[in-house]
Amino acid sequence: MKFAKQILLTLAIIVTTAALAACGNNDNGYSSNGDANGVDATPSPTPPAIVIHQQEITTGGATGAIIELSREHFLEDFDQFVSILENDFLHLGVVYRRFGVDFLQIAAELRPIIADDDFELDEYIFEQLLLDNFFLHPDISFPIADWHINGTQRRPSEASGRSTTPHAESSVIEPDRIGYVRINCFMLEGFGSGAVRSNIGRAIAQMADFEHIIIDIRGADGRFYMWDEVLYLAFITEQMANTYHVFARDRDELNTALMMNGQSQNIDIQQHDDVDERGLQWSFELTWLRNPPEHDDGHSNFGGQLWLLIDGETSRGAATLADNIKHSDIAILVGEPVGGNTTSRVTFLRLISNDLPPGISLTNTRIEIGFEALYVTNHLGQNVDEYVARPHYYNMEGLDALETALALIAAADAD
Repeated sequence: MKFAKQILLTLAIIVTTAALAACGNNDNGYSSNGDANGVDATPSPTPPAIVIHQQEITTGGATGAIIELSREHFLEDFDQFVSILENDFLHLGVVYRRFGVDFLQIAAELRPIIADDDFELDEYIFEQLLLDNFFLHPDISFPIADWHINGTQRRPSEASGRSTTPHAESSVIEPDRIGYVRINCFMLEGFGSGAVRSNIGRAIAQMADFEHIIIDIRGADGRFYMWDEVLYLAFITEQMANTYHVFARDRDELNTALMMNGQSQNIDIQQHDDVDERGLQWSFELTWLRNPPEHDDGHSNFGGQLWLLIDGETSRGAATLADNIKHSDIAILVGEPVGGNTTSRVTFLRLISNDLPPGISLTNTRIEIGFEALYVTNHLGQNVDEYVARPHYYNMEGLDALETALALIAAADAD
């Protein structure tokens, strides 16, 4: 395998105006043609396991309703939820094919439990059943659907509050030979963000003559448009780009996505006549390019081998970064397949801004639910949360990603 000796291109969210067939076929069906890396994306389906009280999650109560809810009220809301899930959740087939989790079968198994007069049920327990079996299902490794209730929204990783871990750190593993940059969080905003970027950029420049630089984004989450400004200057020598396709049923959903990404101008939203059962009628193209620096600005181009460490907790912007690097072949990826990609990123931003679509509140409990309204595909028309970036080398037995990368470097030296 030929591995380029440069890095970074930024998120290249492009969406070519492919015919609707480009976003994949039979998404609500249960079939797969394998992933972009030649690995079958279809897991072995497993019987649904109903989760009762998987974890304690405080939501503050679902309704504050004056009337007392009966079991019939909960059943009515559950049926409404399942109908919304079946008709509006565009990633139903993605969840099944990637994780073997059949939401509709789980719903069929769960309803008799809710209907059983011997099963204790109140608003909190009802909320918990939805959370544990759908939104926070233990077999799904990324937030393909987020939970939104009473004006607040949190993902599991954020439940404990703000992390005190530094945004990024750099070190030298072997002097003049192997450098290491650890990016813990891609939410680089606010006071001090410029200093963080400057320090990491300076550290990378000081490693320009090293043989290897290892960039570790395992567990990283959040937007990353600031990080690529630091990284790509040191590693790319030619223009890098990637292509994504964004589809939606409603044109307004695409307009919202464009505005949130600061791309509301000069984007051609197209309407499709050939619409499949998902009703994905609208799409747009968005190309983000990254060019090498034209002038000497203090950054030195790296001439050695770049390594990128990833895992299942690498999500949103960080996962998109991994996808771009894998697509551009500018680094060796080591670890485990990433978690959610661009779709999850947009979901989080949309829900956190309280921008829920109308008619999404359950009738009796008043629980507000929201599913991602965008269906994002890569340049091959494959859903980005199903066909995620996979490593060139998986973790060796008994070793983590960093140890595996170092072992690969040692093995290459021995040869």
